[in-house]
Amino acid sequence: AAYTQYRTYFLPFGYFTLVPIVIISIFGYLSYRHVKSQLLPGRKRSLSRLTRQMTRIALSQIIIVLMFSTPFAIAQA
Repeated sequence: AAYTQYRTYFLPFGYFTLVPIVIISIFGYLSYRHVKSQLLPGRKRSLSRLTRQMTRIALSQIIIVLMFSTPFAIAQA
């Protein structure tokens, strides 16, 4: 009975909210590492700008997932 309640309330939240955030975070980190590996001595300033843009995009995606997926996950429970 306890597992049924757990499955009913927490699994949809994990599937629809936590899993996408983890995937976005992993790919954001891998993209950041790739950009850092492309570092050339004269392009440090543009790399910094690109890194900030990538961070904003990843954070925006996480916020959007939280805004739109959390209510759906709650409604599924």
